[in-house]
Amino acid sequence: VIVVGIAWMFGYLDLRKAAYVVLGIGIIFGAAELVSTISGG
Repeated sequence: VIVVGIAWMFGYLDLRKAAYVVLGIGIIFGAAELVSTISGG
């Protein structure tokens, strides 16, 4: 996420792509958390 922010600040990445990356990471970590919560009881 930090690398994406730096790339966006220096103009290597537009805001839409940066948002997709952040959302994707959030979904991946959220899904892992959800699965561990469900399977953990």
